[in-house]
Amino acid sequence: MTRWLFGWTTALLLCTAHPISAGVTTFQDGLATPTGIAVHPWNRELYVNSGASGKVWSIPIQANGTAGTVATVTEAFNPDMDIVFDAAGNLYAPMAASDDIFRLAAGGGVSATYGWVYSTNAMGTGITVESPGTGSSRLFFGNHSGFRRPYLGKLTINNFRPNTLTDYDHAVTCSSFRFLEYRPGVAGIAGTSGNSVFNINPSNGSCSTILSGFVQPNGLAEDELNNLYVADGGTGRITKITPLGQSVVVATGLESPTGLAYDRVGKRLFVSEPSANRISAVTLLSGAPFDGVGLHNPQSGIFYLRNRHGGGAADMFFRFGLTGSASRPISGDWNGNGQSTVGLYHTTFGWFDLRDSHGSGASDASFRFGPTGRNLSPLSGDWNGNGRSTIGLYDATTGSFMLRNALAGGAADASFRFGPAGRNWIPLTGDWNGNGRTTVGLYDPATGSFHLHNSLGGGAADMSFRFGPAGRNWMPLSGDWDGDGRSSVGLYDPSTGTYYLRNGFSGGAADVQFRFGPAPSTWTPLSGIWQPTGTASSGTVPALLEIADSLTKDATLSPSRGLERSELPTALQALLTEAQAEVWDAHSGADEGWIVFATDSALVAEDRNGVTDVYGYDPLLETLALISRDSEGRAGNGASFGPHLDGAGMRIVFVSEASNLVAEDTNGVADVFVHEPALSHTLRVSTSSFGEAADGASHRARLSADGDWVVFFSDAGNLAEGEPDDEAEGEPDDEAAVFVHEVASGLTRRIQDFGEGLKNNVKR
Repeated sequence: MTRWLFGWTTALLLCTAHPISAGVTTFQDGLATPTGIAVHPWNRELYVNSGASGKVWSIPIQANGTAGTVATVTEAFNPDMDIVFDAAGNLYAPMAASDDIFRLAAGGGVSATYGWVYSTNAMGTGITVESPGTGSSRLFFGNHSGFRRPYLGKLTINNFRPNTLTDYDHAVTCSSFRFLEYRPGVAGIAGTSGNSVFNINPSNGSCSTILSGFVQPNGLAEDELNNLYVADGGTGRITKITPLGQSVVVATGLESPTGLAYDRVGKRLFVSEPSANRISAVTLLSGAPFDGVGLHNPQSGIFYLRNRHGGGAADMFFRFGLTGSASRPISGDWNGNGQSTVGLYHTTFGWFDLRDSHGSGASDASFRFGPTGRNLSPLSGDWNGNGRSTIGLYDATTGSFMLRNALAGGAADASFRFGPAGRNWIPLTGDWNGNGRTTVGLYDPATGSFHLHNSLGGGAADMSFRFGPAGRNWMPLSGDWDGDGRSSVGLYDPSTGTYYLRNGFSGGAADVQFRFGPAPSTWTPLSGIWQPTGTASSGTVPALLEIADSLTKDATLSPSRGLERSELPTALQALLTEAQAEVWDAHSGADEGWIVFATDSALVAEDRNGVTDVYGYDPLLETLALISRDSEGRAGNGASFGPHLDGAGMRIVFVSEASNLVAEDTNGVADVFVHEPALSHTLRVSTSSFGEAADGASHRARLSADGDWVVFFSDAGNLAEGEPDDEAEGEPDDEAAVFVHEVASGLTRRIQDFGEGLKNNVKR
């Protein structure tokens, strides 16, 4: 249930002291009500505006991180909240009072001249720019007419002169943006409005929620890893949201933070605090990942993994290993790649089965360690600090720990007693002091007490504290919840399906609390860095959506949209409730037609395979159909998941481990399939342009709005010609890649670049 964690260090910058949370220092004070801030694209200067004083200042960022001499750029700009630079160094700002966008020309570095750009009629306060590094940029800005028709405005500027202006209609919940941030590596523009951060599709203006629960979300900034930062003026916090949707607070105690800017050279954030008349700097950890949570259903053998600290559907789920209460789950970084994967310990046989990747399949490591037929608790951790997790056992009858430094049988490398014998205490492991080595701990459910030890040996606990209620059937877990390089503790309440996570070693309220999974539950919680920031597959789903959107030739076509369970039709919700079914990856067509979803419950008579399947629901006829089936209507003989459909609901794409959905499926790995309900036809699309089957597993897949293109993620190395690095034909890649398949022609193309290059690589 626990795993090895990296030890991370933070580079300190030479700045003046700041009496708030660690990692935050004062960069510059004495500025009258600073609001919008932006880092110059090449001059290493921070530009700051003040709507109250009508000034724009420039502040050099010196080599040691401190502020240089403040210079007044202009006193007549009078901008509102947000300011932004384009690639040429021109500064733009919205003027809500005059309904204008103004430009401060780059000139010779600093120019006091500004020019009228466009009168927008009901200008908002948010503005951002797409800067491809050429003479052409697109400005995006918040624009609304009265309280009825909110818009996202788009202004194309060729050679920095007005060209076209287009408004896109939005849902009311996505209106009146306070701040905007263009995100080249993720599909869309982030905007703050109400108590939420939204993602806005710049192609059609559609809007979806990234994260809610803020008090007053203000400024936005993005780093080079596509992590999005949000300043909350209501709580004084800055929150980081990773491309995988994980969220963690990186700074607290700020005074009504408003504007936000990211310094790529110094790897830190600048934040304006208008009520304190200062600019602060926030030092960031070097992309440190943090642990998510998961659940294991012993009856079905399915793992459900969640990347963010919040409720919702599982980000990954799959079946692995034997079922039954004698198979106990663990997680760890078995191969040292920085990513946690799962494993099982079989108490009857004293046997470990470990998996190096997410998904069903054979064990990557299998071995016996310790005695058989004993009620021992499995453990995992990096006991020797070599960067790889190994395993261990805890015997509650003797209070003994037995740890192994290899993924193989043999004698224990460390054996010791810690804590009392013969008590109902539960073991956990973690890197409590951040030194890169995992040690042990115990949880006493009778008193609600944790006892943690910083060494692999007997003796008194180094930390003891109570957290959570006493005498309850709650289950402990551990993880680095906030990315500070140290493990801390948490609790899982199976009666309500609620997680309570604590970032420190003391009693008190949970720092994070959320529900995930069914309630009440007999499932087992676990934790891990399921997909760390910086791996090849980070941000996969947003990247696939961006490509799929770009391939649709008719810009008026709307893509399908994701649905929460509460958004499903009443009749479908009633059916699911009666079947006690959980659903994942629910989507509906743009015309509110067909709905697709995945579930591990059998909802129709022909679903007798006992694995996860994909279903389609027609809300007009209130009919339900099994999608993951063969041509004779029989359910697939393997799990199917990750459904998505085109905007019209004519085609459905999903991933399946089944081998009977189409003829001659003998490659033995998960493939991508397209199903056409009107024709009752299923096609395998994770093939080469010559129809060859993939030699590696395929993962997430998305359809373009018109249904003509499938974009998917695959480990295969034989799907396209010209594989990188001159790999031998048919040899799988070491890393997965994104592929595009045209349904009509059957042609498949590999995309080698992520971020900005995605769209260009497809259209070449």
